[in-house]
Amino acid sequence: KDASPLEKAKTFSLLAMRLDSYNTLGLSQEESNGMMAALYNKAAQEVSSVASELPGVALGDLYTSAGQLKRWAAHRVTDPRKKISYVVDSLELFSKARQYSKVSENSVELLAKVKQEQHQALDFFEGVLLHRGLVESGVKKYIASRRLEI
Repeated sequence: KDASPLEKAKTFSLLAMRLDSYNTLGLSQEESNGMMAALYNKAAQEVSSVASELPGVALGDLYTSAGQLKRWAAHRVTDPRKKISYVVDSLELFSKARQYSKVSENSVELLAKVKQEQHQALDFFEGVLLHRGLVESGVKKYIASRRLEI
């Protein structure tokens, strides 16, 4: 209750990771995935909530972390709409991370990391869209155009 948003985010993330051994906890994989998605999403929200309080040099790292958490939530959630929403949120957070990576103390390394994360998120997004039965050529063109932005 009295923890800072970053402490809460860390706790939510650690709890989500522990749920990966769902069978020892008496949970089904579906239950575990649902809880993990909710925890990763909540952690991303907590991380993002402190953005206005931090200096610009720290925002690249902050948005990268939030984007990773949203992507992890997208991997675990079973609801197709939430899955798309979380991965789109992830891509938006990585775009913000890129903007702020230029003023970061570790700008070269951070930019490389953000680009890697963006490609992973786009790979996942492509799979989600194709799984929904969308026209493959259209999805591939869309993803390719997004990759050009990176």
